[in-house]
Amino acid sequence: MIKILTHKQNNKAHAYLVSNDEIKEAVLIDVANEEEAILKYLKDNELTLTNILITHGHATHIKGLDKVIDANPDVKVWIHSDDHELIHDSKKNLSNKTEPWTMEFRKNIKNFTKEKSLTMSGMHVKMKPNPGHSRGSCFYDFSDIKALFTGDYVYINNNEICYGNHKMLQPGTSYIKFRRTLFNMDVRYMAYKIYPGHFDTPITNERLDKLDKDWFKKTKQKRNR
Repeated sequence: MIKILTHKQNNKAHAYLVSNDEIKEAVLIDVANEEEAILKYLKDNELTLTNILITHGHATHIKGLDKVIDANPDVKVWIHSDDHELIHDSKKNLSNKTEPWTMEFRKNIKNFTKEKSLTMSGMHVKMKPNPGHSRGSCFYDFSDIKALFTGDYVYINNNEICYGNHKMLQPGTSYIKFRRTLFNMDVRYMAYKIYPGHFDTPITNERLDKLDKDWFKKTKQKRNR
């Protein structure tokens, strides 16, 4: 089961709780400043939180992480090593101009640098680095339930497709290459639903493909003017 918790501000940022109800355990993808709702849901449903997966280190997705860890002292928190420093730096996690947020050292934090496959709460999870939106952006592939959590790599707002907010792409990253990565990958993921970091969720590949073609057509028309 996937429980979606959405912050009304922060561009409707999402936290996702993926639960294995047979063994009463859950995995959390991002926190999105929804720590109180997350903890309440875990308590109400008698679920043990075993792992937290961070799609990237921007504050809209990690704020509240400290409180979730404090309430679940044995939980493992996974974040790509290139985004680890964002947890401790309000300027780098982009919270410095609004409500600065950082977290002190926690032994729960686990770093990874390459694609990694693990079993979490009885579910197969593949951790797939996809730098671009940030240096340590990642996808999380839950093959048992055909769900792909993409963070801010791609999302849909007002029926328009957005690719990781291209104004924030890391230096040296090609926008076209960034865009193609998702659709090259989609050949292997056509039966999946995509769970992005903001706005509409989940997204089917059919809808994503249609909106991508519309986006590409509009972009081409603008260039030809």
